[in-house]
Amino acid sequence: MGRIFLIIYNPHKGKEQELLSIVKSGYVLLIDGGYVTDRPPILMKAKNGNLLLIFEWKDSNSKEMAQADPAIQEQWKRVSKVSEFEKPDSLMEFSDVFPEFEAIPWNDYAKK
Repeated sequence: MGRIFLIIYNPHKGKEQELLSIVKSGYVLLIDGGYVTDRPPILMKAKNGNLLLIFEWKDSNSKEMAQADPAIQEQWKRVSKVSEFEKPDSLMEFSDVFPEFEAIPWNDYAKK
């Protein structure tokens, strides 16, 4: 059974577009590695500028398998050069019962 996953990125100043490019190319690696389901990812922006990515791992082992993949490890290094990871409680939206975020188009996402 799939596992829904949330990542929150705090882009370094002036690095949002570079981060978006890295996140999208990194997701292709997850698809190519067979780690994620066909469910399209959701990309959002918080009021403070943080980016949120929601996607579905294929199963409970996929995350660990992806983390052991050298291509994915290299991708995480690229991400860490342009952003920091945040916890959900760092976003004021999560203090609301029904949090709302700005949708970011994923124009180049295509199911494989």
